[in-house]
Amino acid sequence: MDEGNLSCATHRSPPCPGRAVRLMRLVLALRNLLHDRVSLALVAGGVAVAIMLVHVQLGLFLGFWRMTGAVIDHAGAQLWIAPKGTDSFDDPSNSLAVQRTAVAVIPGVRAVRPLAVGFARWQAPGGDASSVIVVGTTPGSDRALPWSLDRAPRAALDRPDGVVIDRTYQADLGITQAGELAMIEDQRARVTGFSSGIRSFTTAPYVFTRIGRARAILGLGRGAYTYLLVDLVDKAAAGQVKAELERRFPSVEVFTTDEFFALNANKCMFSTGAGAALLGGAILGALVGAAIVGQTIYAGTKEHLRQFATLRALGARSRYIIHIVLLQAALSGLIGYLIALAAGCAVTAATAATAMPVVLSWPLGLLLFLLTLMICLGSAVAATFRVTRIDPMTALTQ
Repeated sequence: MDEGNLSCATHRSPPCPGRAVRLMRLVLALRNLLHDRVSLALVAGGVAVAIMLVHVQLGLFLGFWRMTGAVIDHAGAQLWIAPKGTDSFDDPSNSLAVQRTAVAVIPGVRAVRPLAVGFARWQAPGGDASSVIVVGTTPGSDRALPWSLDRAPRAALDRPDGVVIDRTYQADLGITQAGELAMIEDQRARVTGFSSGIRSFTTAPYVFTRIGRARAILGLGRGAYTYLLVDLVDKAAAGQVKAELERRFPSVEVFTTDEFFALNANKCMFSTGAGAALLGGAILGALVGAAIVGQTIYAGTKEHLRQFATLRALGARSRYIIHIVLLQAALSGLIGYLIALAAGCAVTAATAATAMPVVLSWPLGLLLFLLTLMICLGSAVAATFRVTRIDPMTALTQ
């Protein structure tokens, strides 16, 4: 008896097409799941916990990855000129010895913007001291750095002693409101504005100010800078202009924005071990979840052996029964995934304004969905070996 005749025979109806057979498999899978709701809750809960563990680890990884290169990405330059040996935006090896005007005359260069970056000591009004990363910008960079301000950048930074900090670190820096004074090294600084979402991978927050003020804070000489941001006439010509800059100035590093972003992210995430730890945690979470789900699916399948034996006695093929088991696993996984997705959205919203945001993007959501199916269907494979070897006489003897 084939699958189509079996399905229709059990319902005393005429032979039905393949679509009805597939529907019957789905109905049987749903009935098996709903018959033991405790088992369903255990499987769905196991899937949800496993996917949540993976999401938190991968979400933190993506959040930190974006965080490491956020300033590079928002600066808007096509090319970056950095001191030789620079492998991290936050800690350049030295100040640049290349003249800004010498870069500006290169064919294809539209504008050149200097940037001064370095660590400094912040003295809060209440007396607490901490490290910060000072970023000195030029007026032409107002459209890019800093971003997400509560007021216009020009108004925030035009004061001779004005600085901008992010609200995420407002309490850490001892600032309660705009207009308060602090000391950076031996220079007075007034907080004239707040940004939102500009976080640092290190514990040292970014402090934005004018480049002249940054030079005084960082002890750089007159006209000195640590980076040159190069805007091009034609973005497609970035490779040609980069090659020409490298030829003319062999004593510096020249990066495209993507290259500098990747270099900085790899340095922060993997040289420190943070990236490997987060990825390792995600893998461990997936393995633990797979073990929990596998045990629960296998136990749940064993509880329905008599029903599967009945199907075998009626002439059902092994493929038909395997499809039912796989459908049960997929449906359980879908329920668990939806629970994990709802919890993940809540975690993302709760951590959005913190120094450790957990990201949930649609590619990550798709990856988690595929991982859910892999865990559930993979866990169901062991159960299929058991059900396909059932003796049909079991249905008659129990």
